Amino acid sequence: YERERRLRVALIYGMARMAAIMASTYRPYLGVGLGPFSFLTKFRIPHPGRVGGRFLIQFTMPLMLNWVLGGNSSNLSGRPLSCRLTDK
Repeated sequence: YERERRLRVALIYGMARMAAIMASTYRPYLGVGLGPFSFLTKFRIPHPGRVGGRFLIQFTMPLMLNWVLGGNSSNLSGRPLSCRLTDK
């Protein structure tokens, strides 16, 4: 169980670091470093990473949260879904 927990914690930590890096370099539209295509900035074209990221997160976030929040579910099969103080 401890090895699985360490993996889960490491992945969550890595995702949090990546989210912080992405938030600090956020660009909603194309326009920085386009050179001769700088005229495209007036069209406010969404950044492709933002569009692709939104698409991926829409499908992978529920699976990821289910895995993170239900981390020890295989060891809990057959037990009631609620806890009581008398269950010690």
